[in-house]
Amino acid sequence: MLKNQYFWKLWDAANIITGFAATQSLAFAFLFITHPSFGRQLKSELILGGISFFIIIGGAIYSIGVSKCLKWAKSLLLSGEKMEMNNIDVETMISSINYSTKGRIWVIIFFTLLDIGVLFLTRV
Repeated sequence: MLKNQYFWKLWDAANIITGFAATQSLAFAFLFITHPSFGRQLKSELILGGISFFIIIGGAIYSIGVSKCLKWAKSLLLSGEKMEMNNIDVETMISSINYSTKGRIWVIIFFTLLDIGVLFLTRV
């Protein structure tokens, strides 16, 4: 029973990380779109590059967090102990974890690129 709870907590953690990454990105984009003067103040290529670098680092950290959470959840399924999964076989759950990991990482990549695009577009 405890193992089942750990599995779902890890699944929830991956959901929270993805949701936070999307929310943070939308807040950043909204700030720069509603206040175009912020983008125009970024005159230095070095500052623009530095901001872009840290946005990419943040996206990478979120992606690694999601990947690790779902990797640990998958290892709980494969550990050999019986888990109560409401008659869902392990192969189906592993496939679902693999697809959701890829999907979540693509969502994080999309929102990371959105921030960088907004950063460059509001600079004009």
